[in-house]
Amino acid sequence: MNSRKMSSSAVLLGIIQIFLLLYLTHKVRTFTPRSKRFSVPKYSNLEGKTNGDNRDDIGSNMGEIISDSNNNNTISPGENSRKSSSSSLPTNTVMSAMTTPVASLNKKFPRNNGNNERQNDRKMDLMWCQSDRCQDSLRERVVGDHNTIVFNGPATGQVAYRWNKKAYPISKSSESKSHSSSSSKENTPNKTPPFATPVRSKIASVLLLVKRDDDDLLQIAAHKVPELTEVGIDVLMAPELAAKLKHYYGVDDERIHLFEPPKDTNIDDYKVRYVEDDEEEWVRDMNYGNTFPDLICTLGGDGLLLYASSLFQGPVPPLLAISGGSLGFLTAFSEHEMTNAIRVALGMTMPIAEDGEDDGDDDDENITTEVPFSSVEEEEQGALQVFPPNMPSYPYEPLVSEKAPRFTFGLDEHICMTIRMRLDCRIVNREGVVRGRYNVLNEVVIDRGGSPYLAALECFCDDVHLTTVQADGIIFATPSGSTAYSMSAGGSVVHPAVPCILVTPICPHVLSFRSMVFPDHVVLRCFVPDDARSFASVAFDGKHRSELQRGDSVQIQMSAYPFPTINKGDHSSDWLESLKSSFNFNTRPRQKPL
Repeated sequence: MNSRKMSSSAVLLGIIQIFLLLYLTHKVRTFTPRSKRFSVPKYSNLEGKTNGDNRDDIGSNMGEIISDSNNNNTISPGENSRKSSSSSLPTNTVMSAMTTPVASLNKKFPRNNGNNERQNDRKMDLMWCQSDRCQDSLRERVVGDHNTIVFNGPATGQVAYRWNKKAYPISKSSESKSHSSSSSKENTPNKTPPFATPVRSKIASVLLLVKRDDDDLLQIAAHKVPELTEVGIDVLMAPELAAKLKHYYGVDDERIHLFEPPKDTNIDDYKVRYVEDDEEEWVRDMNYGNTFPDLICTLGGDGLLLYASSLFQGPVPPLLAISGGSLGFLTAFSEHEMTNAIRVALGMTMPIAEDGEDDGDDDDENITTEVPFSSVEEEEQGALQVFPPNMPSYPYEPLVSEKAPRFTFGLDEHICMTIRMRLDCRIVNREGVVRGRYNVLNEVVIDRGGSPYLAALECFCDDVHLTTVQADGIIFATPSGSTAYSMSAGGSVVHPAVPCILVTPICPHVLSFRSMVFPDHVVLRCFVPDDARSFASVAFDGKHRSELQRGDSVQIQMSAYPFPTINKGDHSSDWLESLKSSFNFNTRPRQKPL
C-alpha cells in the first residue's frame, strides 16, 4: 500500500516538474551563472517592450554626445526624444550613428517573393547580457531576411557638452545698480533687510585645487581668484588654501567658500559592508553636500588629478587641468589660459561694450558679443603641434579639409571631454565583508610588499580561472594609467577612450606571462590562497596600502563613475601631443632619402 502511494506521488511530482519546466522555458530568459559582482545602474527594462521601443528608452536619459568619426558629426534619429536628464554634469547629448549598409544588404540578399523558396519569418533579438540581467543591444542590430548583424556605429567616440542657457558675467556697474536699488527700498515692507547677504549670480561654482608647498602657484592662484569672483563665479577651496590666500595676499571675497569633501566611507568602523550591498547606499553614505562644484580646476601636475579623483569616490564634476607641475601629461592648459578657459567651460560669454554705447541710467541690458577662447600659446606657436619635433611636416595632403576643422576648445559652444574610466576596487575577506573600497584613476597594484617571497595569487575573470600569478606583483590599469606604472612594466599604451582593463605582470617568473587587455564589462578577482608562503600587499593609485592575508581577495571592475577631463583640442590631439612632448614618443633622427 505504501509503495503504491509513493509511486503515485512520484508520478504527480514528475508531472508538476514538467509543467514548471515548460512554464520557465516560456517566461524566463537565459542568464549566465550569477557571481558576486556589482551591478552597474540599469539602462533599460526588457519587460513588456519590443526591441524598437527599448532602443529609444536606452538613450532617453543621455545628454548630448558629440562623436568625431571622420569629422562627420551626425545625429541619430532618436535625437528629439533624447532630452537631457537631471544630472549633475553639464552635458546635453547627441549620439552619432554610422551609416549602416542596409541598401547593399538588401541587394545582396533579396527578399523572398513567395516562389518555391521557403519564407523565413524568424528574427533574432540581440541583447547584451551580464551575470544578473540582459538588456537590448546598444551597438549591434539585425537587418535583412537572413538575420545579418551590422553595427549602428563605433563603440566609442568624442564626447562633448554644451550649456542649454548662456551665462553672462556680472559687471561692477550692474552690482552697484542692484545695491543702490536695494538700499532705496530697504524701508519697504516685506523686502530684503539691509543686513542680508548681497544677491549673488549663482552662475556656477569652481573648486580650486593648488599644488601644496609651491609658492609660485600660490601667487598665481592669488591673481586668478579675484578675476573669477568679480564676474560672479563662486570659488570653493580647502580651508588651508583659503587661509594662505587671505593671510599672505589679502584675497578675501564673499564668493569664496570653504569646500567640505565627501565623507570617506572606508573610515566608518561601525558599519559592515558586503559585496552585494546597494550602490546607492554607498554613495549616500559619502554625504555629498551642497558644496558640490560645477567644475574642478587643478593648478599643479598629474598628481593633483589623482588627488582630485581620490576626493570624489562617487560622481565627479568635469575637471580643467592647468599645467603647474614637472611633467604635465594630463594638463593641457597653461596658467595664462586659466581664467578664460574656466569662463568658456562654464558657458559664460565675455561682454564687450560696443563703441558709442551710452552708459546712462536706463535699465536696458548691455549689448554683449561672444569672445572666443584666446590662447596665448596658440597665438605664439599656431595650432596644436601633432608632429614630432624633427619632422615639421609630411609630404601629403591632409585628410581633413579646411571646411571641417578639428575640434578646438569652445568651438560652436562645444567643450570636448575625455571620459576617463576608473576601476572600482574592493578588498574582501573570507566572509564576504568589504574591508576597503576605492575608485582608482591609474592602477591598482598587488605585489609582495615587504615579503622576501614571490607573490602567489589565484586570478579569475568572471569567475573563470585566469592564471596563477607567481611574480613580484601584478598591475590592473585603466587606459589613463597605461602610460604610468603599467608602461614601465612592459604594458601597452592605450588610447584613453578605449574601454578596457589592462593586466600587466611585474617581473613574472614565467616569461610566457605577458600583458593582457580585457573588455570593461568583466569582473577580475585575485585572492591569496591558503598555501601561499606569505601575505601580499595592495595599493590603489599608490596610496592606501593594505596587507592581504590568506583568504583575502581584491575584486576589480569598471567603476560606474568616470573621471571627465576637459580637452583643449579633442581627446586624440591632446593625447598624442602629450605622448610626444612628455615622453618623446618614438622620436628619432629621420633617415636621409636615397
